[in-house]
Amino acid sequence: MATFAQVSLPPLLHFHSPSIITLLLPLSFYHFLITKLTHPSQKSFSATSYATFRPSYPPKLYTQILNYHRGPRTTLLDLGCGHGVISRTLGSTGNFEKIWGTDPSSVMIEEAKTLSNKIDTSNSHNKEANIQWRQAFAEDLSFVDDESLDMVVAGQAAHWFDFSRVWGEIYRKLRKGGTVAFSRYKDNLLVDFPAPQRVLDKYCYGEDEGFMGRFWEQPGRLGLRGGEGKDGKNEKGDVIDEMFEEMLEVEPELRGKEGQNWRDVEVETEWGTVILLARKL
Repeated sequence: MATFAQVSLPPLLHFHSPSIITLLLPLSFYHFLITKLTHPSQKSFSATSYATFRPSYPPKLYTQILNYHRGPRTTLLDLGCGHGVISRTLGSTGNFEKIWGTDPSSVMIEEAKTLSNKIDTSNSHNKEANIQWRQAFAEDLSFVDDESLDMVVAGQAAHWFDFSRVWGEIYRKLRKGGTVAFSRYKDNLLVDFPAPQRVLDKYCYGEDEGFMGRFWEQPGRLGLRGGEGKDGKNEKGDVIDEMFEEMLEVEPELRGKEGQNWRDVEVETEWGTVILLARKL
């Protein structure tokens, strides 16, 4: 079994601190992100909602990946492609002849196809027609030939992989000198609201009873979805609703103007990104 050290050359890690996504988002985004996004394998998973609320990556991240890469740009494999944002971006900017967009979730693959079909393929600069979408797990790459891939990427997906199997598969399928690029978001920050940010951090990572920190190992956030939930005023809610109530208490401005629902209040948020780059020896 190939280990990571055997398939990589320095620089091994690139921490992308300059690459920050700044967005203006309603508070309902955070409530939705924490409470409504189930695992993609579950029947209740909404690929359309995922595509709507999932932030994109900054252009610098793609530039870093392409600058690191050496050699041909014939075939790229996107593992855990989700709704296809990385596949489509590298398809239009990376000049790869062929791209595989793969995900274990059939609903995510269908969402990727739907979004791609909305693109005007008559545009000569659009390379998305070269993307092939396929339902597949990262641990089984039998559908591609050995040493046929120039690049393997994964965005916000590698934490699901069984690396005791994935590294061996990538090693077999990647050509000599080929690139591996795994990226993910860092924790987001509420730019102008430090007090609510501290509340958010406490509930997400606190280890005490009623906080989510002790659930980060699987079953992860699912372990806190047994609360009653609430949709209106004066209803008892779960831990997420309690968190938002406390955030509103420490920062009354987030309640909005008179007659405005706090869920519609927009706040500026930043996501940093981290990228791990490796090259097959």
